[in-house]
Amino acid sequence: MRHSGSDAFTYNKQEMLFELKDFWEYYASDILESSIRGGIAEFIITKALNTNNVMSGWTPFDIMYRAYRIEVKSSSYVHSTTTDRLTKPSFSISKHQVYLDETKWTAPKRNSDYYIFALLSCKDVKTADPMKLEQWEFYIVPTKYLDEHYDSSKSISLSVVQSISKKTDYFSLKETLDNMILSSEGAGSASNVQPDNISTNEDGVDE
Repeated sequence: MRHSGSDAFTYNKQEMLFELKDFWEYYASDILESSIRGGIAEFIITKALNTNNVMSGWTPFDIMYRAYRIEVKSSSYVHSTTTDRLTKPSFSISKHQVYLDETKWTAPKRNSDYYIFALLSCKDVKTADPMKLEQWEFYIVPTKYLDEHYDSSKSISLSVVQSISKKTDYFSLKETLDNMILSSEGAGSASNVQPDNISTNEDGVDE
């Protein structure tokens, strides 16, 4: 069920004086908190990729971009509770089972085609702000590369991420991903990387 921020809570169909956006402010206004920051990273990436995804806890990946499944992992140097000690950024790359039915699960695996590692790069808790897009760095890695070189790893350090990928920013993220798809998957992938004004039947494509 999807609502807008202006939808009011009700009691026996009578609208109350508080709306869904009031809950959002209550629940998620501390966007430096790790779990909320992760959602912010996903949201920013959907905007950079010009997709119409909505966050769902039921899919085994985070974003559908044209025909490609994207897993987003975020990290940062500072958190809401940071005082004078910075956190060493790292990213989860754990494998997960996928639910098939009431009795069946898949074997643990990485259920995506690409990982986008999102780093909130500001090191000053007083000025760190996930809403300032210039503070974000993005690193894209094909999942098959992680499977080949880090098959049993559950996490990966920022230094490793930086050594196996190219840093990009918000405005270059889409172009970087499109170029990586064409480069790593060959000419056959070109049909899945189309101009935004072309409609297809693929999930997640802007019509």
